[in-house]
Amino acid sequence: MVASPTPPPGDEVAEPRPWKPALEQGDLRGAARILSGQMTALIRERTGKRILTTADALAACPDQREALAGFFEDADRLAYARAEPTGEEISALEAEFFRLSGEIGGR
Repeated sequence: MVASPTPPPGDEVAEPRPWKPALEQGDLRGAARILSGQMTALIRERTGKRILTTADALAACPDQREALAGFFEDADRLAYARAEPTGEEISALEAEFFRLSGEIGGR
């Protein structure tokens, strides 16, 4: 079952969605890379910490470390693995982005 990629009500992260043009152009790998980058930027913004690597992002959010590790692992797999990602996989990654965005930084 794929979770709905709809952001929680009142979530300020929902717009803009810079990965949407990649999706509309059929660039699913690009959408995964953009989602990963947006998560890194969100963590940097919400925590005020310097984020250069995935390890930095995980260290900045110890309460979400395990979930974030899974998010970044999925994003990397979808962006770089030999197998082409599916739309359902990208939708699931997008849903996880919105779920985690509601938890990072105490929001």
